[in-house]
Amino acid sequence: AGACLVNHRDNLPQLRRSAVVVGAGPVGEKVSRALATRKDRGIDFLGYFDDRTDDRLHESAAARRLGMLKDVGAYVTRHG
Repeated sequence: AGACLVNHRDNLPQLRRSAVVVGAGPVGEKVSRALATRKDRGIDFLGYFDDRTDDRLHESAAARRLGMLKDVGAYVTRHG
């Protein structure tokens, strides 16, 4: 019964949290995959911040880049 309550609670929109990953290399991609595959944790993965050029990022990360490292603070402030 406890797991059902947690899963139900984490699916309520007002209780969900958002996450970004700083660094879009192999480790960042692994972290984002873990976040994206565990929807039951109540966390929505939004994208990456990285200063490298697209050809140096993990191939799936380039399309989900939200900005450069200098942009992280402003993005988090703006989007909570």
